[in-house]
Amino acid sequence: MMLVVSTYAHSAAEDHNIVSKGFEVSCDLCLMGAALFDGFLLRNASNEEVIRGSTEVCIGLHLEKPEVCSGTMKAYAPIVYYVIVEDELAPSEICYKLGICSHDPNEVTVNKMVKSSEVAESALDKVKARLQKKPEVLTAPSQPRSETGFSGTSYILQLADIHMDPLYTVGSEPHCGEPQCCRTGNGTAGFWGDHSCDIPLWTVKQILSQIVEINRTKPISMVIWSGDNSPHDVWMMDEQTQITAIQVMSDLIHEYFPNTIVMPSCGNHESYPMDEFLLPQQQWLLDTLADSWQQFLTSEEVATVKKAGYFTSVLQPGLRVVSLFTFDADILNFYNLLRHSNVNIRDNQTDWFINTLEQAEAHNEKVLVVGHIPCTFYPLPTNHWCRIYEAIVERFSDVIVGQFYGHTHFDQLVVFTDTATHSTATGTNYVAPSMTTYVGHDPAIRLYEFNYDTMEITNWYQYRTNITEANISGNLTMELAYTPIDLYQMPDLSNAAWFNLTQRFLHNDTLLDDYYFQLRSGPHTTWMEQCDSVCRRLWYCEILGVTTELLKQCADGKIFTN
Repeated sequence: MMLVVSTYAHSAAEDHNIVSKGFEVSCDLCLMGAALFDGFLLRNASNEEVIRGSTEVCIGLHLEKPEVCSGTMKAYAPIVYYVIVEDELAPSEICYKLGICSHDPNEVTVNKMVKSSEVAESALDKVKARLQKKPEVLTAPSQPRSETGFSGTSYILQLADIHMDPLYTVGSEPHCGEPQCCRTGNGTAGFWGDHSCDIPLWTVKQILSQIVEINRTKPISMVIWSGDNSPHDVWMMDEQTQITAIQVMSDLIHEYFPNTIVMPSCGNHESYPMDEFLLPQQQWLLDTLADSWQQFLTSEEVATVKKAGYFTSVLQPGLRVVSLFTFDADILNFYNLLRHSNVNIRDNQTDWFINTLEQAEAHNEKVLVVGHIPCTFYPLPTNHWCRIYEAIVERFSDVIVGQFYGHTHFDQLVVFTDTATHSTATGTNYVAPSMTTYVGHDPAIRLYEFNYDTMEITNWYQYRTNITEANISGNLTMELAYTPIDLYQMPDLSNAAWFNLTQRFLHNDTLLDDYYFQLRSGPHTTWMEQCDSVCRRLWYCEILGVTTELLKQCADGKIFTN
């Protein structure tokens, strides 16, 4: 399965045909890796032997360049080995638990898989039972940051997936054969960036400067910073590179928005190794977040971050922000497979999230949810978390007025529906496109128009820059690409209005093509030509298929067909 990690580190799936084919191949690779780990278990291999053996196989199969294989296996192989030994798993079981391989009734692990499924069902049942009860203890209302706050219409800025590369070199090679290029050699890497690489620091600064200018006509009351700061050089990472990336970006955002409320959340790229999180091993990450975010948060909020990575903040009477720590949703977080993972322990993030929403409901507060990994773009989130999240969104559909995520680099929409009939919208998740160009995107930022009197998102303004033209002209400017109210002729941005739009998508290919065109903020010609009727159906199902079951049922035409 470590061979899969190496392959994943190298590729970025750009449509569902690629995703599906990639994971068919990855199943073979995963089972090959499982056989390798069976051998490690039989001889009680040391971590050094596991790293060396995994690296040799990666290099021998030419999955990556030797230095990429070496760095990747050094980071991940010991974690996979630890999880297998700690939970007494058959190595091949991981391939099925992660959804890389479909369940094979002939596999010896199937009984364990059934037991694992029963545990997940039990956890979900407990959450549903909790959601049906009234909160046992009501606390006093939290002290708001401001007793007066904002009124009328203002704007909320979302910065997603910045991925700044401090080693970006103008004139270097964008196609170097490694997961991260534009650093060495002679090539065509432009001054402002390249669609095959992450963006340089000066491009980030220029974009932030452009936002400051936009702020003059669209005053920004809050910044939502939804994570992922470091570049995609997975094999070169260590704790210090991650600490530096978090600190540099925190200071930069504070520099450009010194007097603006900033609500951050942690991305999967913030950890080392990327995607992996388990306490106490990664306490350094929480310490770094707490230290770097203290310029944005209160001391009470910082203390919560230092303890668990998430926090909540009452901005003003009646309006609360919840920032989730979405490693619980990360399917590549191998630690989530442990019985004592952060997802499975008592008093975990799920319990805290529900309790926070219960308190908000009791005190007549509306809630904005901020996070990194959304429940979409199969198979990157865990189905277990998304089923829990789906139930929570349904229960608190009158409390949650906005959900802001990133991670996929696409400009996506997620519409939650009732779990009984899937005919009524319960929530809407806005997945903002990335600031980085990696891979094949133009840098993008988003402004939400928010009415503080009615606590409603009334529109958004999607900005992006054409990186190709910027490199030719020497000038990088953020330009308005669209607003959903105008593009889709929507009456408002209510949950019902978004659900109605999906039904219009189903019967209007031209309208769905408009959505598909905006998905990828970058060169569109080839992208559009590749999408046939099957492709359209899959991207339509992405909007409504918030769990793997729903996604598959939709793709098979069993639900969301009217």
